[in-house]
Amino acid sequence: MKGRIENKLGTVMIDPEVIAMFAGTTAIESFGIVGMAAVSMKDGLVKLLKKESLTHGINVKIDEENLITLDFHVIVSYGVSISAVADNLVNSVKYKVEEFAGMKIKQINIFVDGVRVHLRQFSPCCWGSAWRLSPAGAAALPTTPSGRRSRSLRMPSR
Repeated sequence: MKGRIENKLGTVMIDPEVIAMFAGTTAIESFGIVGMAAVSMKDGLVKLLKKESLTHGINVKIDEENLITLDFHVIVSYGVSISAVADNLVNSVKYKVEEFAGMKIKQINIFVDGVRVHLRQFSPCCWGSAWRLSPAGAAALPTTPSGRRSRSLRMPSR
């Protein structure tokens, strides 16, 4: 159902897809949120959505009283407090969506579908080897300062 705002000049209809896009953009700006998630029904795997597909991780429902219910499927950063991230997300999305759409939020549900671990890159001075990160962000074999692969898979000490 589309949202409705009525005034003396007429009626404004707001598509739920517009609200989902705005809410998704607001959500990924929040601290601790890596992005929106999509769960594959076929194999149950969680996939991080790209910016163009933000609306797939958000469900927007508008009831007869013109109140919005938002369901977020998110991936959070490793090491952050999930409750703090959720509180921050709820507060920022509620304020910004209500200002943007001119409609009230009834409920915001957050489903944490995954955690993203960010590997940090080590400097070459650490025990003569450095961990390279592949373009996908996964750790590759450690390399020596000359660029050759090291035989050891040990994490360099600090």
